[in-house]
Amino acid sequence: MGSPGFAVPALRAVAAACDVVRVVTRPDRPSGRGLEVRASAVARAAGELGLPVSRPPSMRDRSTITELGEARADVFAVVAFGAILPAEVLALPRAGCVNLHGSLLPDYRGASPVQRADDDAASLAARLAELGAPLLTGSVVQAAEGRAPRAPQDRTAGSYAGKLRKEDGVVDWSLPARVVWSHARAVTPWPGAATTFRGKRVILASTRPEVGATGGSPGTLLGGDDEGIRVACAEGALRVLRLKPEGRAELDAAEWARGARPQPGERFETLKEQTT
Repeated sequence: MGSPGFAVPALRAVAAACDVVRVVTRPDRPSGRGLEVRASAVARAAGELGLPVSRPPSMRDRSTITELGEARADVFAVVAFGAILPAEVLALPRAGCVNLHGSLLPDYRGASPVQRADDDAASLAARLAELGAPLLTGSVVQAAEGRAPRAPQDRTAGSYAGKLRKEDGVVDWSLPARVVWSHARAVTPWPGAATTFRGKRVILASTRPEVGATGGSPGTLLGGDDEGIRVACAEGALRVLRLKPEGRAELDAAEWARGARPQPGERFETLKEQTT
């Protein structure tokens, strides 16, 4: 059970080691700028592997539960499925369910631990997916053979990373440059580090922090060069290397500045200005 690209390496690894009787993923959805209806990454990978695929609209649907029961699976392997499994579904497989989580447990529970780490969310997710695939395969095999260790988690320990919302991407220039940089990496590629310039949305695609006095209020564009533009923060400046203006493709920040021609004192809007 899984949906995004993060789950694909695990699917391939499990399929190579086990008899996969069914792949369960989310229904096809519109995506991209053209809102073309597309299958999930897991559905596409399952098709390449020649595996049967189910796309239930709800895991509580009676026909879905009946179909899963008739599959007579020994183990349910779950990776970034995107829906909570009800108790009736969890009780179906003979040896139980195994979930691959993108962090250490119970230290980093919740829906978005990857985005809370010190890395770019996209690159970290890709590395975790590859590292987690053989771990899930081994766990599935152990569970099916009845020799998987079972250790209850301390639910009072660790932290909880809640599900990201689009507004979580809004950049707060009143923070130190290193904090703004860390936040930008956490929300890349989704929901994206968002700010506004002249009333239009701009996504910061690649950045790095710079130390030293800036002489400008938070958000002020301090000028730039062929490498990018500098933006004042509470402490230091953020060097913006690449960005994506509203309605346009991603481009080098230096190229954007040559076209936008920001005037002295112009700035990216502050958090308060963007959210009011």
